[in-house]
Amino acid sequence: MTDTMARNVIVVVMMSIWHTVVTLVMFPTFLVKWLLGSAITQDPLRVKMSSNGQSEDGCVGGLTARDVELLESSWEKLGKDKSGNGVAFFLAFFETYPEAQQRFKDFRKISIDDLKKQGTENKKLLAHAKNVMYHLESYIDSLDDLECLSEMVRKIAISHKRRSIGVPQFKELTVVLLKVLESFVGEDEIEDTKLAWGKLMSVVCSIVEEVQRDE
Repeated sequence: MTDTMARNVIVVVMMSIWHTVVTLVMFPTFLVKWLLGSAITQDPLRVKMSSNGQSEDGCVGGLTARDVELLESSWEKLGKDKSGNGVAFFLAFFETYPEAQQRFKDFRKISIDDLKKQGTENKKLLAHAKNVMYHLESYIDSLDDLECLSEMVRKIAISHKRRSIGVPQFKELTVVLLKVLESFVGEDEIEDTKLAWGKLMSVVCSIVEEVQRDE
């Protein structure tokens, strides 16, 4: 009887020790999982901007993760045909802002109707159009690198200042871009997509303004 009780006591003590050891070993794991779980359940679209204009999750200009997703998905469609879509974009720009056509010496004496007929066959128009498209693509490629984006826009701002092209003209391009996007993005996402592009182009315009002011 005494031996049985002693064995039971030993078993209870051993079990208590075992549970204590397991708890001590597993608790850090549970703690880490809990902390990670808390972080994961936070809304990834809520990003806070740091002082340098880049969000804590790496996006530039106050863009959210959702903005980036919309920018990339819309560009995938628009940028798929840089030649055709680029020329269509340029023609829409000339139609919306006829005075802008006069800033291009290669197109001043050509009617908008003739430019439409020529389309991609007009190599100078094609070259200008593709240049704009590649600039837009470089913006998309730099959504996580404000310094890189700033440097690219800086070069554009300096070269365009010599031709008296500044923030007002970049804003005009933005207006046309948002209009053109309507042909590539569904109704359920177009407004959010426009807002995302608006944010990105606002960053671009801010950099252009700063660079041209200091030049």
